[in-house]
Amino acid sequence: MARPQSRYVCQACGDAVLRWEGQCRSCGAWNSLVETVVREPSRASRVASRRAGNAGAGAQALRDIGETDVPRLTIGIGELDRVLGGGLVPGSLILLGGEPGIGKSTLLLQAAAGLVRGSDPANRVLYATGEESAAQVRLRAGRLGLLDGPAAARISILAEHDVGRVIEEARTAAPVVLIVDSVQTATTDDLDGPVTEVTALGVEE
Repeated sequence: MARPQSRYVCQACGDAVLRWEGQCRSCGAWNSLVETVVREPSRASRVASRRAGNAGAGAQALRDIGETDVPRLTIGIGELDRVLGGGLVPGSLILLGGEPGIGKSTLLLQAAAGLVRGSDPANRVLYATGEESAAQVRLRAGRLGLLDGPAAARISILAEHDVGRVIEEARTAAPVVLIVDSVQTATTDDLDGPVTEVTALGVEE
């Protein structure tokens, strides 16, 4: 695999440059360049990807594509389920943004509790927090009345900001949903700074 490199990508227009600059040359936005890891796939992986693509079906007319019933994971919070079109789609990634202190972490903890309440007992949620300690998350859970019942046993809290360690824990625990709170605090050895500025919720496929 090729060695990962970094580029500074404009969050306004998507243009990329090699070095940080105060203003994007393409769109003129100020302070919009964010360092981003770029991994060029090796020649072997590109060839394998092309072969896999050729092995699949070719282009189809829209009317010829059959309907697929995608099962959704309902959260149990009516308005949130409605916004998500009926629940979480397996394999999806949801980014939750908002001003600091608006209640993103509280909403995500409630969503985690809703996902394990009344579902398959094997279903678990991994909540990775880079902003707070596990004890602080427990205090919030106590205020929400989540220290008893399924949520107390089936939501695992990981106080970690390193992306590699979060991925390792997720692979080991195999949760049905991974919550990263927040992506702004996530770090990787390939970059000097934080990854970005949102909270993410990933759903197992």
